[in-house]
Amino acid sequence: MLAPGGVLAAWAYGDFLAPEGMVEEVAAFRFQIDEYWQRENAEVRDGYTGYAWPFAALPTTPVWLEAQWGLGRFLGYLNSLSASERCRAATGDDPVAMHRTALTQAWGMAEDVRTIQWPLHLHLRRKAE
Repeated sequence: MLAPGGVLAAWAYGDFLAPEGMVEEVAAFRFQIDEYWQRENAEVRDGYTGYAWPFAALPTTPVWLEAQWGLGRFLGYLNSLSASERCRAATGDDPVAMHRTALTQAWGMAEDVRTIQWPLHLHLRRKAE
């Protein structure tokens, strides 16, 4: 139980931003897996925007998560998405394999390291005294 005057902190990270020069290729991949996300995933990726918070909001500043990845790590991440797995199970098609050529060409040199970013949605709420 949160004590009067206490602060509730809730966070979630949204969907990653397509790296520069990869917007179309990432959009095509996302289109293929989009219907396989669970409803709850949309709530998390949207940062709980529709949630009725029980306490007053405290100000926050925008926060971004960042990672420096090579192509293999990026493709591995796409493979790890639950919607990718559900797509494979439902259709028998591997969405990462289907988009690998386009994603690889858009990435550039295989040894290139790119910055991947996710918005971090932070909610700070203070319970009344």
